[in-house]
Amino acid sequence: MTKPQEDLTPSAIGVEIHGGRLWVELADGRVIGTPLDWYMPLANATPEQLRNYELLDDTIHWPDLDEDLSVAGMLAGVRPRYPWSVEQWRDRVDSIKSLQKRYGPEATIYVPIHLTDPLEASVTVKEIADDYGLSTDAVYQSIRRKRLPAQRSGSTWLIRRRDAEVLWGDSETTVRATG
Repeated sequence: MTKPQEDLTPSAIGVEIHGGRLWVELADGRVIGTPLDWYMPLANATPEQLRNYELLDDTIHWPDLDEDLSVAGMLAGVRPRYPWSVEQWRDRVDSIKSLQKRYGPEATIYVPIHLTDPLEASVTVKEIADDYGLSTDAVYQSIRRKRLPAQRSGSTWLIRRRDAEVLWGDSETTVRATG
């Protein structure tokens, strides 16, 4: 009787990251290395996040990054498929950092997986009103008059920051001028 394929894959017993590569030591004595840029979350992680990993049978898990790599996949030379490039991932991370800097580290930021531009983020009427020093009534009036595109989500209207910027200009300048 033959063993299932998963039983034949050796377990990882050690992980190192240096020289732009992810090095994995296997229980059978082999060491495999893959380019770090193959793994977007790892390529953009802090040293602390990279050091926090767990070895789980045929998988290496980084809980801070919600990233799991299969030893079998690494042995086969399979690159993970992400819906973005390294540059897009870095832009996405920079966009999130920009929003957190603007609204504080405790702010809840809902980020579509394809987001690379904070102006594409959808926010509420109140957030737009606060950004531009307007009343919420003024924002609702712009929606009703079809001057500001908005999408209904339950009882809330969501507006892309880019659409608000087209109508009222750069919010940072507006806030500085009125605040």
